[in-house]
Amino acid sequence: IWFFLGETDRLQDIKDALASVTAAPFELTLASVGRFPKRQKQPPRVLWVGIDADPALGQLHKKITQVLAEIGFEPEDRLFNPHITLARLKTREPLPEVDTFLNAHDVFRVPSIPITEFTLFSSMLSSQGAHYEREAVFALKTAL
Repeated sequence: IWFFLGETDRLQDIKDALASVTAAPFELTLASVGRFPKRQKQPPRVLWVGIDADPALGQLHKKITQVLAEIGFEPEDRLFNPHITLARLKTREPLPEVDTFLNAHDVFRVPSIPITEFTLFSSMLSSQGAHYEREAVFALKTAL
């Protein structure tokens, strides 16, 4: 689950809020590949692997959104679209080989994988791109 909180000096507040999230571990299945934007007439900017819709993932997203909103972080107003980004493409030119790849792998599927934790990352932008650093890991657990 990806949330962009922007530049902030409230790391400890965020960690405390996320530590309060309770959710049981669950499993996810990776299935399909795609691109953003989806319209073929526009050059692709992102290649992704889809995640089969799972109520547990949606509930975790909702709980994280709620605890972050409670400490003043506005929820994003776009629809939650779970996926894993494979690549970001910088070119604005059409790339027919991308569509060839996507068509060749449209039945991609990975057996279910267990999800037992979620991670808070910070990111630093540089001329070489983004550098991500793990700030905290939160085990999934049910309420006591």
